[in-house]
Amino acid sequence: MNRFCHLSLLLTLLFTGHTLIGQVSLAPNPIAPEGLSQFQFLAGNFSVLGRSKTKGGYLDYQGQWNGYYLLDGYIFTDEFSIKDKLGNVHFLGITYRSYDPIDDTWTMKFYDGIKREWIDTFHGKRKGGEMHLVAKNKDSEGRQFISRIKFYDMDENGFKWKSDRSYDNGRSWIEDFGIIKAIRVQ
Repeated sequence: MNRFCHLSLLLTLLFTGHTLIGQVSLAPNPIAPEGLSQFQFLAGNFSVLGRSKTKGGYLDYQGQWNGYYLLDGYIFTDEFSIKDKLGNVHFLGITYRSYDPIDDTWTMKFYDGIKREWIDTFHGKRKGGEMHLVAKNKDSEGRQFISRIKFYDMDENGFKWKSDRSYDNGRSWIEDFGIIKAIRVQ
């Protein structure tokens, strides 16, 4: 599937809503490209513990990460929410992930439910036993940044996630800007 068709399929899903498309599944379609199973580690429900850098130090949080397949198993979708220790919602969003078997890459779109906005389309690729993604976004002060995201230590019990951040277009990085440990609950 060429990039235009790939992006068109993803945008169709985004603007029509996944509840109108069909049932969700925890497994990819068996006739879908094999690479679609690269996010299989994220299928199911997870409890997360995380930490993000803030101006004053760190924010520790807990939350949920739930992943599933849509469009007859051709799109992977995950919902993520975090709360601080008092139970206040700190972050809420959904990511749609579409696999391109020709390039062996992923195209993704994320909706931030707190800011009520889409971030730019971003891309990723599996490298060995890890998923590597690069995304552009803006912080709470409106400053643009690049995120270098990695899923790692992925197994049937959970996974780890980390994000490094660059405010100078990748010349320097704030390492471990965000870190998460996710444990499967279902």
